[in-house]
Amino acid sequence: MKGNFVEVGTVVGVDLSHRALVRVQLFDRVSAWIPYQSISNKFMKVWIPPQLNEQVIVVLPFAEANGGIALGSIFNKGCKEPEGANDHTAIVEFSDGTRIVYDTQTHDLSITTEHHINLSATAVNITGDLNVTGTITDEKGSLSTHVHTGVASGNAQSGVRP
Repeated sequence: MKGNFVEVGTVVGVDLSHRALVRVQLFDRVSAWIPYQSISNKFMKVWIPPQLNEQVIVVLPFAEANGGIALGSIFNKGCKEPEGANDHTAIVEFSDGTRIVYDTQTHDLSITTEHHINLSATAVNITGDLNVTGTITDEKGSLSTHVHTGVASGNAQSGVRP
């Protein structure tokens, strides 16, 4: 009976039409279409699409290149750890520069993007200060230029006059 092999390879084909399948260059051969590892169970699913030229670890049960599984990517010269990576910071960095960073020591969560962020919920509760730079709008228009007349500064409550 042949043993199991674990090899490092490079993704040379991606098929997302039915499920995440990849073909991997393993030394001088290319695997058949094999499943790409996902992070999913009944509790949660995370979709990180496989990419061409991504380095992966391939587990080959019984040394069969046509029956393996590609396990997530690995950091290498062409794909380094994101800036700020350490033992207490989780970082998600997208190809367009968007970053989600959480530091468990400072308890700081930051989202940085040059694009829109859309939140959809039945209610949003904010406890603490809200600092806004820029325009605030609702379905009636700008709230940034909205002025209450006859309300003393420091005593204003939304829609209430002293």
